Amino acid sequence: MHKFGTHDLLAASLFGALFVAAACGDGADPGAKTGPQQGNAATGGTGGAGGIGGAGGTSGGPLGGAGGTSSGGASGAAGVGGSAGASGSGGSGGTAGASGAAGVGGAGGSTVPVDCSAIAATWELCDSGPDFCAAAFTDSAGCAAICAAAGLTCSEVWENTDDDACEADMSRAALGCDNTAGHESDYCVCTGDGMPSGGTGGAGGEGGAGGEAGEGGAGGGVVDPPVMDLCDPPAGSTTVNATIVVGAGETYDGECKRFIAGPGVGDGSQSEDQDPVFRVEDGGTLLNVVIGAPAADGVHAYGDVTLRNITWEDIGEDAMTIKESGTVVLDGGAAYNGEDKVFQINAASTFRLSNFRADTAGKLIRQNGDTTFEVNVFIDACDISNMDEAIFRTDGPNSSVTMTNTRYSNIGDGGADLWVGVASGNITVSGNTQY
Repeated sequence: MHKFGTHDLLAASLFGALFVAAACGDGADPGAKTGPQQGNAATGGTGGAGGIGGAGGTSGGPLGGAGGTSSGGASGAAGVGGSAGASGSGGSGGTAGASGAAGVGGAGGSTVPVDCSAIAATWELCDSGPDFCAAAFTDSAGCAAICAAAGLTCSEVWENTDDDACEADMSRAALGCDNTAGHESDYCVCTGDGMPSGGTGGAGGEGGAGGEAGEGGAGGGVVDPPVMDLCDPPAGSTTVNATIVVGAGETYDGECKRFIAGPGVGDGSQSEDQDPVFRVEDGGTLLNVVIGAPAADGVHAYGDVTLRNITWEDIGEDAMTIKESGTVVLDGGAAYNGEDKVFQINAASTFRLSNFRADTAGKLIRQNGDTTFEVNVFIDACDISNMDEAIFRTDGPNSSVTMTNTRYSNIGDGGADLWVGVASGNITVSGNTQY
């Protein structure tokens, strides 16, 4: 059982060195897809085995590390990864030869920089590097929300220069990441880890008797979608008899426990007077939580809120409701078994949903009926199935939806009604697959 951890904030100044940790989660950004596995090269005689090819990224798989050389015959090189979603080609067989000394293992690969595109889509991107994005906001969004939009952590906050240029004012003291309430404009530095891209180094070959050249390895198949519910199975259960409040700027880690609404909170029906299991205030973060049945009214979000790895075993009235304007980021988790909508939006806001699975409900997202405030929805790397009506429904003429790298099945009338009420010019789609 895996869970998200809370990242420590870095204390380095804006111009300090930022180091890349060679680790990866679901990808360098929510849109990154795991490519096909590579074919293993067959060896000639008892020559050294070739290295295993690295997983293909968005722009094609990297080369695997080369196998070790022996005088008994060159070991087969690892197969080259195919483009994302396609099958990889097999490696070449090794060449026959005489026995000899063991070869040297091949070298590993490098890393892919963090992706700042989610930040640049809404705010002004000032600078970027392998493990950081620097941006400025002028809409009171706050640095925590800006960084969370790209799956990064707020590291530094500075005031903008007086002319509101995309530049930190170094003549003033640095601000804290959680100490910017009421600021209309600030300069933010967001940091995170790069994603390894190179193949594993090949093992050194053993010397041995000569033999015939081996055949090339078979190409690998397309990798299944990643597991999005990281708290399966839950780590025990607890009954919630009064709403749990996550205060402004606070983080609540549920440690993958199952939280079940008690009678005083709600019965999980479609009754509108139920309380939420969790209430998350502006700047708050909720992570590693499973909400069981009954779920009452799920989670209420007030302002800029970050949710990570949240699973609703039963959607209840609504899984999550945006109650006040802000940017809400939900990254990782799942929601199952709803009668109406999964997510309800009751205020002008931006909703970013990624690495999430939703199955069986009336619709995935609903803007409050007969309202015309603007809502901007971003869906990336999700798996959505069995929605009776649509993925997003709105009555707001300026509301928009962007869906990328997402699988969907059995939506509305045979998949023809993905959106209801969204103006055609406000719909952006790319890299999606109907199955």
